[in-house]
Amino acid sequence: MKQAEKNKKSRIQIINAAIKLYAYAGGPEISLNELCRENNISKGKFYHYFSSKDELFKVSTNYIISELCKDIESYNVSSDKTIEENFKDYYSQRIKFWISHSDYFMILYDILTNHDYEYKKQFVPLLEQYRSTLQYKTMEMIHTVNFEKKISDSELFDVIKSVFESMFIKDLYKIIITQRNGYETYAKKLSDDLLDFYSRLINVLLYGIFNKETPEDK
Repeated sequence: MKQAEKNKKSRIQIINAAIKLYAYAGGPEISLNELCRENNISKGKFYHYFSSKDELFKVSTNYIISELCKDIESYNVSSDKTIEENFKDYYSQRIKFWISHSDYFMILYDILTNHDYEYKKQFVPLLEQYRSTLQYKTMEMIHTVNFEKKISDSELFDVIKSVFESMFIKDLYKIIITQRNGYETYAKKLSDDLLDFYSRLINVLLYGIFNKETPEDK
């Protein structure tokens, strides 16, 4: 293995070890001694790859968002599926990703729900990248069908994003905490229930509540 590849591998190992600690600590407040012990490295090796703990946290959150965006982009929107099927399969993939990367989720959840403005504003570019990727994939699914929308793409996405961040993320948090506490079967039931609920909610957003037909039309 070439030295550049070894360096990249070592760097990613440190990042993954840090992410695990951040997820359980609920944020970036972990000691350098704890990090080095977790990764079985010396402080000298740590400083070979990172200038500070702050830099490591920023690199780690960048890594998480990058991996998340890659997974979002990897969903193949199919013109052979209905819009409902595309959305359901897409959100099924989203749930599976978060459950299999629960450490990533815990860190992103902390960023999204943190009320400290100074803390949160440093992540604005990353959150914009994440939301931009979400918007592109959401609109790609919506544009597989040819129907007249009563609102603009941006308005529709704002509604879906609001529902996602206020409901879907919070329900995912419950599922992941349940899983991390060892209740795998119950976590699976909760994830199935969430997917079913979100699929029905998307239908309401797409088609509305009331039938267009009125008594006068009959």
